[in-house]
Amino acid sequence: MNAVDCGAPSIGDRAGQRGFRDRFAAVSDWLEAKAEAERGQLPLWLPVGLGLGIAAYFILPDRHAWIGFLLLSLGIVLTAVDVMTLVDYAIVFSIVVLPLTYLPLMLLARDKKYMGKYVNGRLANSLGWLFFAIVTAAAVAAVPLYVLTSGGQA
Repeated sequence: MNAVDCGAPSIGDRAGQRGFRDRFAAVSDWLEAKAEAERGQLPLWLPVGLGLGIAAYFILPDRHAWIGFLLLSLGIVLTAVDVMTLVDYAIVFSIVVLPLTYLPLMLLARDKKYMGKYVNGRLANSLGWLFFAIVTAAAVAAVPLYVLTSGGQA
């Protein structure tokens, strides 16, 4: 005689009917997979996190700003955004704005009235302007090169 399975279907297997424990387990598994993928790079992120924490300590004025900073940091970590892509964008942006920060320094360093006896000499000015030209060329080329090389992947 053959046995027939007469079991009732489980209604808990339908989408949207998973309990909190199952959802928490899914998030936990996702976080574990993300951490495992970054295992080899975690020591490299330690100085970045330390530097960011020190900068936040000196910049953030009160408790509410700290809470906002920590929530923003947590939001970035918990999203599916690739952190390395954010780092790439930050590097390209910093290259683009570098000439804008370097130019005022060059102008001040050659101002005799402002710098007094510490004013740049002819050699320092020449090398400074040469470096400024190189930095400006890199800034102009940064975004097109980033786009043409698909973020450096090509």
